Amino acid sequence: METFPWKPEYEIGDASVDGQHRQLFALANRALAATGRAPLAQAMLQLFEFVREHFSDEERLMRRLDYPGRAEHEAQHDALMERLHGLSLDVAAGTLSRAQMQRFLTHWLLGHMGTQDRRLAAYVHARPRAHA
Repeated sequence: METFPWKPEYEIGDASVDGQHRQLFALANRALAATGRAPLAQAMLQLFEFVREHFSDEERLMRRLDYPGRAEHEAQHDALMERLHGLSLDVAAGTLSRAQMQRFLTHWLLGHMGTQDRRLAAYVHARPRAHA
């Protein structure tokens, strides 16, 4: 059973970003399911690389739409990347616990997506379809 199942209410209304969010959930579930240092390190590397790409794409969307909450949203992305980097170092050192990882992923996937990405979704949905 997945720790983080995807739900349609997580969609923001941009097909590319929504697809990436689904992929992030899959990668987070894979990281949580990893057993052993090497599989966990590989899963975290995949997650880290994909997150970096996703944040870049999401920030590009916010710039294109002239999203008024962009600065705050990008600041949260920066903080999340910093924390993810720290977790990657913990994996390398063998000190990351599943509980720590699950807390971070819960905060990020459900917290950030539930607040910042929901605000972005409301903005995307309020715009004329030609711009979204």
